[in-house]
Amino acid sequence: MSHKQFYGYHIVTASSVIQLMYLGGVFTYGVLFRHLEAEFAWLPGNPHPLPVAALISGAGSMMFFFMGTLSAVMGFLSDRLGPRIVMTATTASFGIGFLLLSTISAPWQLYLYYGLLCGIGMGAHDVVLLSTVARWFTKYRGIMAGIVKAGAGVGQVLVPVGAAYLITRYDWRDTVLIIGITILIGMVLTAQFLRRDPRMYSQLPLGEENDSDTAPPSETGATVRQALGHYQFWLLCLAKLTDFYCVTTIMVHIVRYGQLEGLSPGIAAILIACVGGFSIIGRLAFGVLFDRIGTRLSLNICFSLLLFSVILLHQIERPEFLFVFTFFYGIPHGGFFVIASPSIAEYFGTRSHGSILGLVFFVGTVGAVGGPIITGWTYDVTQSYNVSILLLIGLAFVGLLLTLFLRPIKSDWSTTASP
Repeated sequence: MSHKQFYGYHIVTASSVIQLMYLGGVFTYGVLFRHLEAEFAWLPGNPHPLPVAALISGAGSMMFFFMGTLSAVMGFLSDRLGPRIVMTATTASFGIGFLLLSTISAPWQLYLYYGLLCGIGMGAHDVVLLSTVARWFTKYRGIMAGIVKAGAGVGQVLVPVGAAYLITRYDWRDTVLIIGITILIGMVLTAQFLRRDPRMYSQLPLGEENDSDTAPPSETGATVRQALGHYQFWLLCLAKLTDFYCVTTIMVHIVRYGQLEGLSPGIAAILIACVGGFSIIGRLAFGVLFDRIGTRLSLNICFSLLLFSVILLHQIERPEFLFVFTFFYGIPHGGFFVIASPSIAEYFGTRSHGSILGLVFFVGTVGAVGGPIITGWTYDVTQSYNVSILLLIGLAFVGLLLTLFLRPIKSDWSTTASP
C-alpha cells in the first residue's frame, strides 16, 4: 500500500458500518420489550404472573455482563490475532443470537440467545473496533472515533424505527428474523476489511508520516501491569461503571417508560431513535472536542450533561417532554462512547491498548449489568420508576466527581512493543 492510499479510512468506514448494525440490534431490544412482556406474562401451570419486567431486563443485563466480562479477552485477542479474525467470530455470534430470538418459546431461550450469544458478540464491538482505529490514527484520533461511533448512532435511529414499522406490517418474530439475517450477513462481510496495525502494511498511523527510509517505529505505551499501577486507570474504570449503569438502564427501559407514561408504542419507539439521532451530534462533537481539550474536560462535560438530563427526566410530568430529555441525554450518551478509546491512548499509549481498554469496559460491566435488572426489579416492587431515576441522578453526580480528579500521567513508558 502507498501512503496515498491510506488504508485507515477503510478501517473507519468498516468499523462505522459494523457499529451501525450492532447498536441497531441492541436498541431494537427496547422496542421488543412490550412484546416480550406479552409473550411471557404467564407460564403454563403457573397461576401467578411473573415479574416480567425484571425477567426481560435480566436478559439485557446478562448480555451486558458477557459484553463486559469478555471485553478484556477480546482486547487481548485483538492485540495478538488482529481484529479481522476476532470480529468475524463475534459478529457471527451476535447475528445468530439475534435471529434465533424469533424462535423463542421459553424465558431460558431469551437468556441463551440474547444474553449469551449476543453478549459474546458484543464483547468485541467497542474494544476491538475503537482500539484498531486508535492504532491507525495519531492525528484526528478523537474525530475518527467519533465517526465510528456515529455509525452506532445511525443504527440506533434507523433500526429500531424500522423494527417498529415491520412489527405493524408483520409481527415481532418475523421482524426479528429479518433484522437478524441482515445484520449477520452484513457484519461478517464487513469485518473482512479490518486490519490491525498500519506498520504491518508499510504504513504509519496518520499523523506520524515521514519521508525517512527507515523502518516504521514500533508501538509504545504502558503494559497492562503498568496501567494497573496508576490510580488514573482506576478513576477511568469507576467513571465507566457509573456511565454504563446510566446508559444501559435508559437504553433498555426508555421505550417502556414512555409507554407507561402515556405514549403509544409507535411514538415511544421514536424515543430511542431520538436518543440515537442526538447521540450522533454528541459522537461527532466530542470527537472534535477531544482532539482539542483531552480526556478530563471531555468527561467533565459529558457527566455534567448526563446529570442535567436525568434531573430533567425526574421533573418531567407530560410524556411529550420526554423528547426534550432525549436531546440533553443523547449528546453525552454518544460522547461517552467516543471518549473511551482515545482516553486510553492519551494516558497509556497503544502498545496494549486493546487489553487496557477491555479492562476498563470489564469494570464498567458492573454498572451495565446492574442497571437494567435493578431498574426492572425496582419497578416490579414499587410499580414506579421514581426510585430508579433518583439512583441515576446520584450515579451521574458520582461520575462527575471522579473525573475531576483525573490528571495527566508523566511517563515515557520506557518499555516498547516489538514491531
